[in-house]
Parts: sequence; structure tokens; C-alpha cells
Amino acid sequence: MKTLLLASFLLLTGCSSTTSLEDLEAEAMVSGDWSEVEKRERQMRAQKLTSEFDCESGMTLVCVDKGSGEECTCLRRGLTR
Repeated sequence: MKTLLLASFLLLTGCSSTTSLEDLEAEAMVSGDWSEVEKRERQMRAQKLTSEFDCESGMTLVCVDKGSGEECTCLRRGLTR
């Protein structure tokens, strides 16, 4: 029974509808609030960069805006002093 309940929950949450970028842009044109469009574009850039870089285990992708573009590299996780 627990397995059926868990599977149902995962199916419902995985199939929830998300607003397309085009719909977000249309809403922003009406409201003037572009924050959700910008947020979605940042998420899309991050996903693209993550798929382009394959950081080793124990490392994380860090990107810095250099004005003319972003520079990304894999850095070791953890605190540095």
C-alpha cells in the first residue's frame, strides 16, 4: 500500500504542469514584471552549463560573470581559507 501511495505521489508531482517560457513572456508583457522570465532563463543557462561541464566527484561547477561572458570551471567542494 505504501508503494502504491508513493508511486501515485511521484506521478502526480512529476506530471505537474509548468508554464512555458513563451507563456511567462506573455504574462510579463502584460504585467511588466519580468522576474519569472529572468529566473527561468537563469535556470536554463545553469542546466546547459551543467550538462557541458562534467565535474568529477567532490567538485562543483562555479561560473563567474566576466562582463563579456561567463567563465566556468570545476572547483573542489568545501571551505577554503
